Amino acid sequence: MINECFYITGRGGSIHEGLGSFLESRSHLVSGIALSPQFLQKPFEEQLAAIQSHFIRIERNRIPVIANSYGAYLLLNSLIGLPALQASVLILSPVVGTLVSALGYFKPPYANRIPAALNDGTLHKPARFDICCGSLDNQCDLVALETVAKTLNADRYSILEGQGHMIEKHLVAHAVDAFL
Repeated sequence: MINECFYITGRGGSIHEGLGSFLESRSHLVSGIALSPQFLQKPFEEQLAAIQSHFIRIERNRIPVIANSYGAYLLLNSLIGLPALQASVLILSPVVGTLVSALGYFKPPYANRIPAALNDGTLHKPARFDICCGSLDNQCDLVALETVAKTLNADRYSILEGQGHMIEKHLVAHAVDAFL
């Protein structure tokens, strides 16, 4: 069991329910940011600043960071323009940009920031960087995700065959345990 992990939920997630509850079984303390409706009403730059405000403590204490879905998108954006985060990061089912699928069209705020930062070298790989996503994830552009993984030289890049955005619990547990 680790001392602490920092968790950034997906939209509407809870630090202490769902994946957060599982993380509590692996860590003495789970801290983080829940992407509540109130949090998501803040301007985008304020959301990023809220995440960045934790980086000094995360680095000082080498706290592993786990970000899920839209939380992973915010985390990646919060790293742009900063020195490489000296902590381990796992992103699960990440939103990484604009997606056109059978279910429709989704374009998150500032969708071009991550590709531009990868191109100009202002998004740096954390000390350790793991990625886990389902092959059928309808909220993740797998081509864009592969670019992120290759450009940042991900330490672990797992695309789980037959899994969608909500990866089965036992597979998430395996990914988290391998990360921690």
